[in-house]
Amino acid sequence: MLLRNKSQQETFRARLAPDFYVKIKFQGSYDDGLILMQCSNLDGFGPATYQLSPEHVTAQLLDDIGRFLIGRIHSLPSPLARARCAPKQFI
Repeated sequence: MLLRNKSQQETFRARLAPDFYVKIKFQGSYDDGLILMQCSNLDGFGPATYQLSPEHVTAQLLDDIGRFLIGRIHSLPSPLARARCAPKQFI
């Protein structure tokens, strides 16, 4: 719908299944001394990979990820926001 003096905004509405698939896999990278957190559909659609130092993976971080998944907090925990990297299949 176009209205005068209003900016245009496109919207897309999709119906998702109630059991939408989310995957989180932790993997150690011994060469780099990092932990890779490989995800599907965690914060948006598609794959995402996060590199974390071992000291960042704490019970608090895991609790915050759980809170994000059930909608108690609206953004990923700050260590993840700073640690996103391109997945290997996109490099």
